[in-house]
Amino acid sequence: MRLSSLRPVWLVGLLAAALLSGCITDDPPEPQDLIEPFVDPMAFLEGHDHADYAQHDLSWNMDGVGWSDLDRLPVAWGELDTHPDHDIGLVAFAWPTAGFATVDLSDPADPKPLDIVDLGIGYGADVKWSPDGEWAVLAIQAHSHRGLPSVPGVGGVPDPLAMTAESGIELFHITEEGVIHDIDAWTPAPNSGVHMVYTHRIADRDYVFTAWNGRGVGVFELKVDDPPIGARLVPVNTVLMWDEARAIAAPRSGGFSGAHDMTVIDDPILDKPLLYVAHGYEGLFVFDLSDPHDPLWPDFPLGHWKDTDNAWYMHTVQAEVLEDGTRHIVLAPEVFSDAEAEVIAPLWILDGTDLGDIELVGTWKNPGDHGAEQLRYSVHNFQLVNGRIALAHYHGGVWLLDVETVNGNTTVTPVGYHLPANDPGRAMSGIYHGVYNMGDAPTVWDVVVHKGVVWATDVNSGLYAIAAPGWNPGDGAIQSLG
Repeated sequence: MRLSSLRPVWLVGLLAAALLSGCITDDPPEPQDLIEPFVDPMAFLEGHDHADYAQHDLSWNMDGVGWSDLDRLPVAWGELDTHPDHDIGLVAFAWPTAGFATVDLSDPADPKPLDIVDLGIGYGADVKWSPDGEWAVLAIQAHSHRGLPSVPGVGGVPDPLAMTAESGIELFHITEEGVIHDIDAWTPAPNSGVHMVYTHRIADRDYVFTAWNGRGVGVFELKVDDPPIGARLVPVNTVLMWDEARAIAAPRSGGFSGAHDMTVIDDPILDKPLLYVAHGYEGLFVFDLSDPHDPLWPDFPLGHWKDTDNAWYMHTVQAEVLEDGTRHIVLAPEVFSDAEAEVIAPLWILDGTDLGDIELVGTWKNPGDHGAEQLRYSVHNFQLVNGRIALAHYHGGVWLLDVETVNGNTTVTPVGYHLPANDPGRAMSGIYHGVYNMGDAPTVWDVVVHKGVVWATDVNSGLYAIAAPGWNPGDGAIQSLG
């Protein structure tokens, strides 16, 4: 069912009732029963098949304008990245092996695959453009699904000591036509590999930041002596290194402290680059990154925040400074364990103007207060762009949220929603079908904002272009950080 942006009042209630489920019955209750703003969406589900794309055609105030099934490759699509200087997108795949595709995004109505590389090993956890938009960095972690041993007593969690050979970072040169050249610059990673990467230019030098599973953040400098042959990643520093014994022994539902994601912002308040790290169960850390080579800065974070009442696994973080000088930090956990099936996955808005005293000022949860059901309705990746959040909510679809602070009160308001649900005409991809409830149609993994268009990946059906209210396609000022 597709809802018009010019909707009567009762449709607002319908949205609140059905949005997060992304699914409603053919015969929903009468409109007068749908006026209450916070209605359990599960009350309106009857005979719903999570794996049927045909039952997931739902959109409000956003429109799908383009789709590519990425040549229907039998892989599980995940992370994506764009660059403000051109229109070539990078789309990683995680299964059955690690790799990524380049895609022409110049026409959102008709995104075209350009090239693809498959490493034949590991799990393609992330891919990012270099700051100059000429190189791609692919993060590879190993997984236990090809016969590798698991941690004793923690089923499904790979044994880090058995997976080093499949774990690392690979560097690729990308031509102006989107052709991928693997320059054989393999950088091994400790433990079970690299889950996320981020790139940033500091003092005219390019750096790559890697989230090592269970080991913290590795910092590398991207050096190019003789492009593309002479490119390499040179180790520089390590943040929050944790001992291997703790990484192996930690239970899946709490205690494990591995960096999951990070972002670097050129901060106008301090006039220096800041590294924000979503560091698993240890919470959020903020570091002064003025000199990435300084051996001391990893030991002295400028800020730290965690919810002391609950053991959340911190997954994604972004930040920006508003015109009034307020430093907003947006932080999200990932909710995935069996014990957390009924837990509602939140987004937190933090005031980090004083990094020594970071405060929680706002929380957003899906309007139906729907439990995560492992990863099915967990929040996942998001982008913070000019006070607006584009959020990938797995089976919950793509959300657009406005963050506003008036007289010290911060509110988070949904302004758009889209459930990308084009049937690719093939079976769900390998590992994800039925694992952590990720075999749903769709399972929205990632979002980026490129020149005013929201781009999203569904694990099974590919890449989507979505028009957002108030954003004009082609507007280069509306661009996410990656």
